[in-house]
Amino acid sequence: MKRLAKKLIREEKGQVFVLALVLLLTGGLIIAPLLNYVTSGLTVGQVHEERMDELYAADAGVEDALYQIKMNSAEVPLTKEAGPWQYSIPDMNGKTVTVDIEAAEDTIDFLSDIIGGPKNSPHSGWMVVEHFPGAGICEIEIEYNGVAEVKRVDSIGAWLQGDYEYVPWEEGEEPVDNITYEYPGYEKPIEGEEYKRGTAFIWEWKAEQRPEFHQGETKTLTFKFAPAEEPPLSMSWVLAGSDDIWLSYVGEIVTWKVVATATDDDTSKQTELTAYVTRSGDGTAENPYEVFVVAWEISLQQE
Repeated sequence: MKRLAKKLIREEKGQVFVLALVLLLTGGLIIAPLLNYVTSGLTVGQVHEERMDELYAADAGVEDALYQIKMNSAEVPLTKEAGPWQYSIPDMNGKTVTVDIEAAEDTIDFLSDIIGGPKNSPHSGWMVVEHFPGAGICEIEIEYNGVAEVKRVDSIGAWLQGDYEYVPWEEGEEPVDNITYEYPGYEKPIEGEEYKRGTAFIWEWKAEQRPEFHQGETKTLTFKFAPAEEPPLSMSWVLAGSDDIWLSYVGEIVTWKVVATATDDDTSKQTELTAYVTRSGDGTAENPYEVFVVAWEISLQQE
């Protein structure tokens, strides 16, 4: 038996070598792609880190612009005609940040998405004013003095800065002069829609049910909202035709486009951050300026 066992062992010589060759070949096939994957991961991580540095630098530029707008710097443009104000912030973590502040086109551009109409100049035949006669009550007063003897309204809307909800009237408390009760067939339910750090309330009518205005006539639309507090900023509008939009607002509304571009001083790679900013308040101690970013855009560039 011993002689047989020794014979079998002698006949297995070289099998370990074959196994080693197989393992070596398998390891070669796996290690090369693995190293390539690790290298790619490190490269991507480095790129992301560099981009994040640029993004942080651009964000710092936007924050500086917000400070300039809030402090009402003399260089901040208040109209489109004033043109952009540009300045640079050097050596922001190895990045040079260029900041452009430019006044937006007009208030119609600010609310064109929810109005759903063209960005044309408003028609001077309409006067739209909103009041807050009581806690949580908004009254939109609409007066028509246009050329046409009779004019119909396609939609009426209000925008309140903040988060609000529509509150239905209780039985017996509805205002008798409310447009929605004289013309109840509005197409879209009265509801609050979140829009640019505020809430929009919209009433739309079908063609045959649109509210009718005669020259010199004033009508009102009154609705309730919660929480029952007067918003810091509000706006209302009438859409009466393809070229017949009228807007009004309570408080100061100026919208700026802020573009902060961070450029890497070594690679010239750029990250551009765009913020659309509005401001409320009048700058007094009782009502200081507050700034709000209503939209963001990020653009990665490389020269």
